[in-house]
Amino acid sequence: MWEVPPAALERAGIVGEEKLFTDGGLAILNARLALEMPHGSPVTCGFVVGDDLTDIEKELKRWPRMVLPKSAVQMVAELQSEKMGVHFTIKDETK
Repeated sequence: MWEVPPAALERAGIVGEEKLFTDGGLAILNARLALEMPHGSPVTCGFVVGDDLTDIEKELKRWPRMVLPKSAVQMVAELQSEKMGVHFTIKDETK
């Protein structure tokens, strides 16, 4: 996710609108959207669609990998299939 400094939004005259998900929820977002999640941890995913695997691989090189704790690797790896891939790296827990 890209981080947008609140001051930059303020300078542009952009005012936020709070949405509460008291019991959790689902939000489908455009990648150009700026958001803040002051509480909780979002689970996010993005999709690259296309017929040409080379084009998809080129696009994914521009995307940052989701950083996951070592404990999540097995669960996320199970999402990988012939038609769906995962794009992540393991958190360096030595730091």
